[in-house]
Amino acid sequence: DTAGVTDIEVTRSAREITRREIEQRVAKSYSGQYGLGEVSKLTITFEREPRSILVDPQATGDLQVVRSSYDPRNSRFDVTFSVPGNYTKQLVRYAGTVVETVEAPVLVRPVNRGEVIRSSDIVVERRPKSEVTVETITSPQDIIGYTARLILRANQPLRRADVVKPDLVKRDEFVTLFYQIPGIMLTIRGKALESGAEGDTISVQNVQSKRNVQGVVTGPGQVTIMSAVPTTAADNANVTGSFA
Repeated sequence: DTAGVTDIEVTRSAREITRREIEQRVAKSYSGQYGLGEVSKLTITFEREPRSILVDPQATGDLQVVRSSYDPRNSRFDVTFSVPGNYTKQLVRYAGTVVETVEAPVLVRPVNRGEVIRSSDIVVERRPKSEVTVETITSPQDIIGYTARLILRANQPLRRADVVKPDLVKRDEFVTLFYQIPGIMLTIRGKALESGAEGDTISVQNVQSKRNVQGVVTGPGQVTIMSAVPTTAADNANVTGSFA
């Protein structure tokens, strides 16, 4: 007579091998194999979501690989582990994909041609290594403040050819010309004969002498001409408020 009892639940202590630990164990078993990189760079996607494994609390061992395979054509893996601490050897099998990834900045929204990309427009994500080439931009500093050469889509890694430094000087606009030597800086008004981004060397006309000079764009509407010839104190004493 069960006296109406239909279920009996027995509870005992156990050590849990969590889903995260299973994922890390799969990554570890493929790290350095089949041309794949270190564990931190591998992304595991399971075919079926794994459940936690309960083992005897005295079992301190890890899941041990019994057999494994990997197909580089589609990144699919298949691995079987033996579970520690069981008197009857228990096997668990997992399948899915393992992909090596690298960090790369991607846009969170589409960006139009000529639009300046700001820090709020990008996010750094881990992307499959196969998507990243030598032309792919991997540093946010090589994107922020740059201008889109063409319409850029969201959630896609960017190439170096996709962006360009914004022009700080426009052709035919008036600029401030700086002539700099140690201890002395002179300024005069000039007219840009070319457009240029920061660090570009462009031609500028001295509006006072009408001579053309070359200088480096150093800021919005600013071009600096650096002296390549050492000067003496006597030379500096003869410098006036204008230059060629």
